[in-house]
Amino acid sequence: MHAHVGGDRFAANVVAASGGVYYGGLDAGSAVATVEEHLADRVHAEHLRGYTDLLPPRQAAVAAVLRRFGPAGRHAYAVAETSRVSGDRWSVRVTGGRPSTDFDVEVRSHRAPPRQLTCRGLQTSAAVVHVAASVRAR
Repeated sequence: MHAHVGGDRFAANVVAASGGVYYGGLDAGSAVATVEEHLADRVHAEHLRGYTDLLPPRQAAVAAVLRRFGPAGRHAYAVAETSRVSGDRWSVRVTGGRPSTDFDVEVRSHRAPPRQLTCRGLQTSAAVVHVAASVRAR
């Protein structure tokens, strides 16, 4: 059901196959607590790396809603619409929660400074980072 993964600097520490959720930045204690919360269908933003079925801008938007409004079930929120506003800006509409609400999330993308991304990588590379700039309830 759960496995440790690694190799890439941004790889998850835990993949919860039940629900397709990636978690990262975990140590022994936080890994146990995160898996217990996942099994209780409470996804927290703190260690969330993303969902297997969402593209990175959408993952950033859902994580921003979870960060602002607290933990929720894996399927409590859905992405209703995504559009690229400009080269580095995305508009993502997230729906759901209790009570059901629509949120407009602005996500910005940028390249991080080049660094060694894998433990054995011989060259540096710049990863693309997606950050929620704003979250507004509709």
